[in-house]
This record gives sequence, C-alpha cells and structure tokens, in this order.
Amino acid sequence: MNKWIIVLVVVLVLMLAFPLRTAAAEAVGLAPLDIQDDTERLPRNGSYERRPLSKITTILVHHSLTDTGTAAGYARYHIDKNGWPGIAYHFVIDPDGTIHQTNALEAKSWHGNDSNGFSIGVCLTGNFDNYPVRPAQAAALKKLISYLNTKLGKQLAVEPHSKYNSGKSCPGRQFNLQQFKS
Repeated sequence: MNKWIIVLVVVLVLMLAFPLRTAAAEAVGLAPLDIQDDTERLPRNGSYERRPLSKITTILVHHSLTDTGTAAGYARYHIDKNGWPGIAYHFVIDPDGTIHQTNALEAKSWHGNDSNGFSIGVCLTGNFDNYPVRPAQAAALKKLISYLNTKLGKQLAVEPHSKYNSGKSCPGRQFNLQQFKS
C-alpha cells in the first residue's frame, strides 16, 4: 500500500511540475518556437552540400529587398534565375512574424558567399533600405536567435549579409542589427 502512495505522489508532483517548467521556459524565451517547416514543400532542383552542426558559428541576416514575397517565391527565384539547388536561406520571416524553416541547418546553402560553411541564413521579407523592420518580425528574429543559440548550445554571432558581400546594404540601411546582437 505504501508503494502505491509513493507512486501517486510522484505522479502528482510530475503533473504539477511539468506546466511550471514550461511556463518558466517561455518566460526566458527557451520554449520551442512555432516554426512552419517548409523544408519538404518548397521547389527544389537538387540539394545543397551538408555540413556538421558543430561548424555553425553565425546567423547571417538578410532582407528580401522587396515589399512582399514568400519563401516559395524566393525558392523559385533562386532556382530559375540563379540556377541554385533551392532557396538559399535556412529561415524566412514574414512581415507578420511567421517563421518558415526552408532548409535543414546542416544544409550548406548559398546565401552568404564565403560564410556558407559556417552560417545560418535568415531572410526577413521587406526592403529595409526604405523602411525599418516591422515589430512582429523583430520579435520573431529575436526569438529565433535565442532558439538557435539554445538548440546549438552556443552563442552564435549575428552578422549582416553585407559583411560577406560588400556590394550590398543587406539587411538594409534602416535595419538596426545591434538590437539583435546581445
């Protein structure tokens, strides 16, 4: 009889503790993100080379340089106009803050010239030469950065695409990257 009381107490403690741990994780931004997985749905014309997750050190931030757009549209452009195997980015963030995963993290996609071997490409839809990033996108990017740091178990550098492509202002002249580096 004592054994059953102990089992019941353990079960009750676990039932109470699980929601508390989830709420605590959400409070510090460690809860799983609601990421729409588009990795299998997007157009492809081949595949990117793979790399180990241990090689990733950087998040490279891009803007689409368009007022509107979709992950599928960017994928078609990268395939049709550039002849690439698929969309170049690992994530696309819509103006409303929706996060789309567009490549596996192990994919060495072609989004950042010499940084492709060690960076994750994140593109925010918008032209941030003409206007600042939308609040919903900024919040989503902050959550994504925190999520990736936790998932990979290290602090990733956050850099502009222009660091590896000097001919561009990407992610835009009105994009304040400093707010995402801490």
